[in-house]
Amino acid sequence: MIFSRSRIIGLVLTIATLGASVVLLQNLGAEEELNSLLTLLQPGIVLILFLLYGLHFIAEPVRWKTYTALPAFAPDHGLALFRRIFACFNITALLSYSLPMKLGIPIRVFLLCSIMHLNKTRIMKLMAIDVMLNLFCWGSLTTLLFILLPEVRNYIVGLVNLYVVLVVMLLLIVIAAWIIWLRSAYVRSLLEALPLSLVIPVVITLFADVLFYGVRHATLANFLAIDISLSAVFIIGIIATFAGIVSALPMGLGAYDASLVAMLGLYGVGLEQGLVLALCNRLCMVLTSVILGLPSVLLMLDNRSGPVNL
Repeated sequence: MIFSRSRIIGLVLTIATLGASVVLLQNLGAEEELNSLLTLLQPGIVLILFLLYGLHFIAEPVRWKTYTALPAFAPDHGLALFRRIFACFNITALLSYSLPMKLGIPIRVFLLCSIMHLNKTRIMKLMAIDVMLNLFCWGSLTTLLFILLPEVRNYIVGLVNLYVVLVVMLLLIVIAAWIIWLRSAYVRSLLEALPLSLVIPVVITLFADVLFYGVRHATLANFLAIDISLSAVFIIGIIATFAGIVSALPMGLGAYDASLVAMLGLYGVGLEQGLVLALCNRLCMVLTSVILGLPSVLLMLDNRSGPVNL
């Protein structure tokens, strides 16, 4: 069953958290900031936000459609396959946002096996490749942007001992190298499974997806009339989102919000406005996933595949 009881509970908790955020802002006396949410309800702004957030839900299916160029797939797929992949990711996106460690993934594996007619081993291998490329793009771009944001960099350096950071980073590199050495054959097989001709468009798609996280935060800050440089909120939005991804919490709950509010505070943005920006980003993401997910369920029901070898 696609929507099990535990996943429905997870979704309810996510929505309840968003509601609790509104109550918290009211208790903080942020009535003016909450009223600014009404500006987002203008039809033109709603359309712009839906298109911006919808790009995120297109990026992953585009990558997986790219993977179908691998020899394991039959040569003829066309637009129909992309529609089913798109529906699969829309259905499971809300589940992944609602539960920790992306527990909607098992359902995604099952649906991808059914859609692509590959066994679970091949699908898991493709997912491992996708995760490796995803983390590489997020990590490299976030590091670069962190360096380009002196206020945040100086603040972090002032909080922690630089030598401690260097030692921790060295230990992490050693641990990563040890793990790769232990699984060298598997890692090598993953890297060899994806030719360079496919790596390049996949990485371009990933970088574009990461950058649009910054665009979405900057756009929201502009619509909410938050007095901050759009280039700064662009970078802060990406760094805070990466902090939420690393935390593995549902939608980065807590890690994303705290990082976003703290970094915005360095630019004179108040706690209330920072929380409103975080709340708006969550609401836009959840609502977009609902709008795209419900029709996707109907599409999947109309395109049921036969039994698949799991």
